[in-house]
Amino acid sequence: MRTLLVVCNPKQDSLNHALSRAIEENLCSGGHEVDFVDLYAEKFDPRLELHEFQRKFSFDEDIRRYTHLLVEADLVVFVHPDWWGGMPALMHGFLDRVFRPGIAYEYAGPEFGRKTPSPLLTGKHAAAFVTSDMSTPKDGLHPLETVWSSHVFQYCGMEDHGCHVLYGVHDSRYRQRVQWIRDCVSLCQTIAGDAR
Repeated sequence: MRTLLVVCNPKQDSLNHALSRAIEENLCSGGHEVDFVDLYAEKFDPRLELHEFQRKFSFDEDIRRYTHLLVEADLVVFVHPDWWGGMPALMHGFLDRVFRPGIAYEYAGPEFGRKTPSPLLTGKHAAAFVTSDMSTPKDGLHPLETVWSSHVFQYCGMEDHGCHVLYGVHDSRYRQRVQWIRDCVSLCQTIAGDAR
C-alpha cells in the first residue's frame, strides 16, 4: 500500500502539519509506504507555463517526480487550509501541473468531433482534509467539498472518500484539535484498509 500525502501550509507548526505528520506516522507504523510532499518546504512552483500547457508534458524534474508518485500511489491525501473559500495557490498549482491530461484524465472521441473526459486514476483512493476558521455554513456545505469530490477525485476516476472540513480552527482548544487529528487518522486507517 503506497500513499501520496500532500500538505500545503507555510507554517510548520500549523494544525495542517500536525495532522499530516500524524497520518504519515500512523500509516507507516501500519506497514504502509508514505511519500510525504510539503509544497512550501519543497519550494513548489505553481505556475503552469504556456509551453508546458500546450505540450501536456513537463521536463521539470520535480513535476516528473510528483507525477510518478501520483501514478504509483494507491491512496492520495491532501491537507491544507481554507484561504478565501478555496485552496492555497501552491495546492491549486499542484493540481494544474500534476493532475494533467494523460496522467489524471484524457479526452476521448473522434479527432474533429465532441470529446468527453475519460478518467485515468481509477483504482486509487483519495481524501482531503481542510482547516477553516469559519463556522459551519448554514447549508452545511463548504465550496471545497464540491471542488475536491466532484471536480478532482470523481473527475479523475478516484474513489472519493470526501473533503473533510475542520471548522472553527481559530477558536478551537487543544482537546478539540487532538480529537480532529485522531478522527482524521482513523479515517485514513479505514481507507487504507479498504484499499488493500
